[in-house]
Amino acid sequence: MPRHEKKFTLSHIIDLSQITHEPKNTETEPHFSIPWCMAYHKSRSSTTLCFGVLCLYTESDEWEIQTELTFRIKSSIGNTTQLTTERSFQNTKDQKNLSWWWNESVSFERIQKYVAENGKVEIEADVVIKKMNGFGIEKLRYFDEHSQKHWDVVLIVNGHKFYSMKAFLACQSPYFDKLLFGSFKEATQSEVEMKEVDHDDFQSFLELIHGESAVNDTNIDGVLHLADMFDTPTAIRRCEEFLLVQSKWSLDEKEKLAERYHLKDLMIKLQLSSIEEEKEELKGVVAKPVKKPSKSPWFSCIRKQRD
Repeated sequence: MPRHEKKFTLSHIIDLSQITHEPKNTETEPHFSIPWCMAYHKSRSSTTLCFGVLCLYTESDEWEIQTELTFRIKSSIGNTTQLTTERSFQNTKDQKNLSWWWNESVSFERIQKYVAENGKVEIEADVVIKKMNGFGIEKLRYFDEHSQKHWDVVLIVNGHKFYSMKAFLACQSPYFDKLLFGSFKEATQSEVEMKEVDHDDFQSFLELIHGESAVNDTNIDGVLHLADMFDTPTAIRRCEEFLLVQSKWSLDEKEKLAERYHLKDLMIKLQLSSIEEEKEELKGVVAKPVKKPSKSPWFSCIRKQRD
């Protein structure tokens, strides 16, 4: 099963008559703990619509997010124009790209004729996060030749070597038990190449099963993917605990991850947690007592006349 895809969509309805040459930002939205928004403006020639995606992350100096972007202009009547491209948002010593734009996208004349409805169009951007670097993921434990005294197997991931113990891996994972002690050729090899595995995620995975608090909002999907691939109950449980207690992902993002890896218990706990939060919010809403209507002076006069 391929790794869980970090994907979200930004959308905004714009009034063509209100667009100026000055870029205007849409409302900021957090996705996978990173703030994002879109911006749009008229081209210098005033003939086309320009809009783009902005990454507003500012909590570290060196970072990079590799993405696939799909820009889209559409209307409710079904007419759509789009562009797909791969771009990296980054803030490094060499480069700083915090936004990517679809410049000179479509002429206003064409938009008004074929796309706009009542002078309005909807702009969208699908963002697929391919890789995130520099988001506070530091090594908590080393798996090199000098740090691991009793290693008897070397796992090679994308050219990176991880020195480990077969028995420990086998106790943690039925996958490694069969791979390293079964009838596969790897059982007789001192070096085993792991294919279709990201080395950063594998580093965090090994740290996690060795007792470190190695998961965060940046790598949780990658670590959970390996925990599921290697059938590692301890790692899966610790990922569930992180998502339930510490993660700042939205409820929808967490539920998609739970559904992806068939984590039924986590799904139930997330739903119960959501219900409890709603109850707490309702407690803060105090119903105002309804005042009894005061008797009208006319009513008093009529009462006196009767008496």
